[in-house]
Amino acid sequence: MKKLSKGYFAETLAKYYLHCYGWACIDRNFLSKMGEIDLIMMKKKQIIIVEVRFRKQNIYGTAEASIDHKKQKNIRKTAHYFLSRFPQYQDHAIRFDAIVFNKKITIKNLLWIQNAY
Repeated sequence: MKKLSKGYFAETLAKYYLHCYGWACIDRNFLSKMGEIDLIMMKKKQIIIVEVRFRKQNIYGTAEASIDHKKQKNIRKTAHYFLSRFPQYQDHAIRFDAIVFNKKITIKNLLWIQNAY
């Protein structure tokens, strides 16, 4: 499986996993000059900004460790940009989560980290 298709598969699995918990996807792969948000999910008046990561091997660290401070900063900036573009969500509570896969992209290997940063 190519890198892009693995990433797409991981995001799709994460999206459907969250959907099973009542979260609806309001945007996917939202882009700005500062970066990209993989998934933006909503339930009631709460929004989660989700970073999805996959690491086949842990030679350079785990998938969760790959979400460094620079990546977090760029995601926060992109989230602020998203809210400026879609003011209807500005009164929602916002949380930053991560869904990570280590070694394989399967439900068994999915780890949902709420309030990741």
